[in-house]
Amino acid sequence: MFKKFMLVIMSIVLIGTLIPSSHIKAAQSNLSPNEDPHEQLIKKADKYIDLKENEYVIINEEKLFEQLTNDEYKVVISLIKEANTKLQDIDFSSDNVSIVNNGIVVKPTIDSENDGITLLKEGKRAIKFHWWGFELWLTKTDVRAITKGGIVGGATYLGSLFGNIGGAVAGAIVGTILSEYVTGKALYIKYYYATRYTVVLPQ
Repeated sequence: MFKKFMLVIMSIVLIGTLIPSSHIKAAQSNLSPNEDPHEQLIKKADKYIDLKENEYVIINEEKLFEQLTNDEYKVVISLIKEANTKLQDIDFSSDNVSIVNNGIVVKPTIDSENDGITLLKEGKRAIKFHWWGFELWLTKTDVRAITKGGIVGGATYLGSLFGNIGGAVAGAIVGTILSEYVTGKALYIKYYYATRYTVVLPQ
């Protein structure tokens, strides 16, 4: 049976026709993408945006514009701009960075062979950057450390794993984890740049 999860907006910035402020919604984990305005926008714009020379670019601006309202188009431009700012801090020559399906996957450095075994048992640990935001995977150990550290300590811990996400974003994610955390669960997180909208699910 699918468990309920919460979609929580942290530090909402109203842009275009996306989610209104103070919106907290309970939903089933089999939520259709068509029911989520963020996923609707991604679906409409995704095929017109590509990763080239380590930055996101629009590959057919005229076609993209035809698919979107004026407000949606402005949101997409804003998302790409913020995404490219994040990508400037990524070392694409690192062995821990790979390009997967138009996204950039960054895996933290594993300190020892034992850490690798532990991660297999406790869940995935990685971050994948997209033009619209990023996906984040945290192990059980990561979630325990974050909940133990609180907002400040948790954000510091998260920043030590994934320095590219920034302090404010780390704080927003930690706040969501603290409010929705389920003991013993590795987490999967989606974060949308334009509205600071955070989705948290068990892995």
